[in-house]
Amino acid sequence: MEWTIKDRGKMWLGGDLMSHIYDNRHVQVDDNEYILKNLLHYKHLKNIDTVCARLAHAIKSKQKIIIVGDYDTDGATSTSLMMEVLSLFGSNNHDYIVPNRFEFNYGLSAKLVEFILPKSPDLIITVDNGISSVEGVDFANKHNIDVIITDHHLAPSVLPNAFGIINPNQPDDHFPSKNLAGVGVAFYTLLALRQHLLDIGHLSSTPNMSQYLDLVAIGTVADVVPLDFNNRILVAQGIELIKNNPRVGVKALIHASNCDLKFLSSEDIGFHIAPKLNAAGRLKDISIGIQCLLSTNQSTADIHANQLKQLNTERKAMDQQMALDATYLIEEAQKKSVITLYKPEWHQGVIGILASKVKEKTYKPTFVFAKTNDSELKGSARSIPGINLKVLLSKLDEEYPNLMNGYGGHAMAAGLSMNITNLENFSNLICKKLEEAFDPDTFQKVYLSDGILAESDISLKNALLIESNGPWGQGFDEPVFHGTFEITEQAILANKHLKLGLKVKNGNKTFPGIIFNVDVEQWSNIQWIEAIYKLKINRFKNRHQFQMLIVDARASNIHNKEKLLLTN
Repeated sequence: MEWTIKDRGKMWLGGDLMSHIYDNRHVQVDDNEYILKNLLHYKHLKNIDTVCARLAHAIKSKQKIIIVGDYDTDGATSTSLMMEVLSLFGSNNHDYIVPNRFEFNYGLSAKLVEFILPKSPDLIITVDNGISSVEGVDFANKHNIDVIITDHHLAPSVLPNAFGIINPNQPDDHFPSKNLAGVGVAFYTLLALRQHLLDIGHLSSTPNMSQYLDLVAIGTVADVVPLDFNNRILVAQGIELIKNNPRVGVKALIHASNCDLKFLSSEDIGFHIAPKLNAAGRLKDISIGIQCLLSTNQSTADIHANQLKQLNTERKAMDQQMALDATYLIEEAQKKSVITLYKPEWHQGVIGILASKVKEKTYKPTFVFAKTNDSELKGSARSIPGINLKVLLSKLDEEYPNLMNGYGGHAMAAGLSMNITNLENFSNLICKKLEEAFDPDTFQKVYLSDGILAESDISLKNALLIESNGPWGQGFDEPVFHGTFEITEQAILANKHLKLGLKVKNGNKTFPGIIFNVDVEQWSNIQWIEAIYKLKINRFKNRHQFQMLIVDARASNIHNKEKLLLTN
């Protein structure tokens, strides 16, 4: 896959590195004061007063409340948060249910409400789902069950007839940030509820809500929502809480992930902790993850964490096999502007991961499908910058209303279902829609670089500086740099990774570097590379050493006879 490099902002000319990095992200240094008083206020959330009054009535009247969650990490943390805080606020008659992806459709479906009926709920509150649950809410209303929706997904043209909807992305909502994760929306709802309960005299003292920011941080990072200033406060405060006073379930997950609690980062959450929680929802039941997060006993939490670790190991094995299967399908599929892949034996819980990998490999929007039964497919989609999947699918559904059975999601990730007989037609139509709307340049991968560093700036000092100014993530990207380097040494790891010795042109120092998932045979005769890289710290057995993490690389067409893409 070809790629180009562009300066993220101003050209790096030396000086204060962090000021340069902030400036490139249009961030003032003052905007990085991650303290709770800088959080946005909940008062701008549409329907917040109505929802708080209904929740307060349910708590005071000891009505039965059922929390309906989602089967990913955002859903697990949202559900755990709602369970714990409702107890803190005096409810003793609430429970949760998360629809198993293999038995129910996503969200509050009519089928799920019917399943809940024997529990005799007075109120259903959704977390991280519900904004598209028109039929489910109608079914609940017919049975005199009020529904409160808390969600962050983009709203459809027709909203459910719920008692109240809290979603910063619904029409006419004036909450300044549209980037809250599901757990963030749940947290803000509970902040407002706390104040309402204080105002009506139900609470005699002010409960400390900051003790739940660990859950908010994990769900926010895991859902890859943009880390705007408000989300960075939530994540930074949550990570600090985990470092200083981790709940037993999170401590167990950190131990199972071999992460260093003292140096825990958003990267650790995204790449090590969240995948274990997600694995439960992908392969079995996310309730295992919720039980881990809600554990009050360390030995019980350790058991759940080890279950999650084992499920994630199984998920990785499935993922590897599906990725191998996909290599034989991609060659033909990537001739189109949209990649559409399907094999009958693929596992529906893992197709989202495969879609992400294929999208990264081809730099094209990717849809991956698996069978749910003999007649229906479930699909997971991932996109590239500039192509909004939710908008694309909405337009397709308007023009061809019988093509899909359902869809939902965000700009960069979506889910859908359809009859097997519609797959070929869908593939052709989605390509047509996309090609009508987008320029071919959209499909050229572009790395936004913070500049070319001098030899003296490629250092442990700057790696530590960057790390300390996190959290980094979607929308507040970790700094990447570019440059041309001579390879002075290389060693193969696990037949697919390389440890490198790298020198800048006319340099005196050799820097340690590492690059993952490459065709090692292509590297044997390469002496110079053009690299995109990050400044990182390699921590091992209480030692920390500087390391260049190579994000992408190609043979330098200046120093080598031909340009060769080196990463897979």
